[in-house]
Amino acid sequence: MSKILESVVDITSQKDADDLAYSVIATLAELIPLSSAAIIHLAHGNVALPLVRLEIKQVNKQPIYRWDQPSLELNVTSITQCVIEQQPICEQVADQRIYYFPVSMNELYSIVLQVNSLSELDTHYSVIQGLLLIYKNYHSLLEESEHDKLTGLLNRNSFERRISRLARDRRRVRPNEANNDSAWLAIVDIDFFKRINDNYGHVGGDEILLIIAQQMRKFFNNKNLLFRFGGEEFIIVLENMRKPRAQAIFEEFRVLIAQHNFPFDEHLTISIGYCELASFDYPTTIIDQADKALYHAKETGRNKVRNYHELVVQGLLSPEAVAGEIELFNTNCI
Repeated sequence: MSKILESVVDITSQKDADDLAYSVIATLAELIPLSSAAIIHLAHGNVALPLVRLEIKQVNKQPIYRWDQPSLELNVTSITQCVIEQQPICEQVADQRIYYFPVSMNELYSIVLQVNSLSELDTHYSVIQGLLLIYKNYHSLLEESEHDKLTGLLNRNSFERRISRLARDRRRVRPNEANNDSAWLAIVDIDFFKRINDNYGHVGGDEILLIIAQQMRKFFNNKNLLFRFGGEEFIIVLENMRKPRAQAIFEEFRVLIAQHNFPFDEHLTISIGYCELASFDYPTTIIDQADKALYHAKETGRNKVRNYHELVVQGLLSPEAVAGEIELFNTNCI
């Protein structure tokens, strides 16, 4: 019992929804005999994405944990069935028993715990479902603290933590496992937004912000990080793609907004500045680079997409000093 209580303390000490998922999986691995486990995000449009994966290998009778290996195969039919029936499902595949446990989060998505084991887990159901109930309740609290109350997008408080984790994960990928694709961070700013607030008040401005956020959620997929960074500024993070593809996606979204029919018969546009999210960059460095590209887009006519690194190559922007260099060589500090 003390082991379970210690696990609950560890789970409820997490400050981030992703860390919470890792903690729950690690706890299950300590309490029940399993060979692999995953927490899967199931949008109610039947898009299943693994949030956390764990495989356990026995080496000299010692468990070796391997996190987020790409070998997990998802049976979308079984995952969807357990969500519809709101009941655990067990199926036999070769020598493995595969269990699916549903957790209904809200009207938009559910979470499914997939557990693979060589043993029957019927006697462990109460422990598993108890941990999932703790996960659901605490996840709801973290979700509320990490999301903007108006738009429902991730908020600024969660930005640095998410970007730091993304950079860390990219550093952790071995060269032979990498596909040489990059991550890209864009700042999106609504052009002449002050005019909306001046003409229609802050209620009108909030309506526009809600529509932009809704369009972002429709256009981008569940893998993309979408933030409301403050005021009329949003941040989009694209992963695992080359620059021409990222440029094309940002351009397509810019055109989508420019062609959208907004309230008040307003024709609204957005400007976008973006840069590559390198694994060694600080979040402040990345934001500064994307912001400079955004400023250039707005200064040269708005309703444009501009890339920081291209502007540097063209001589239109000066390259940034690497974070830490200024302090290291600033003799005024001596």
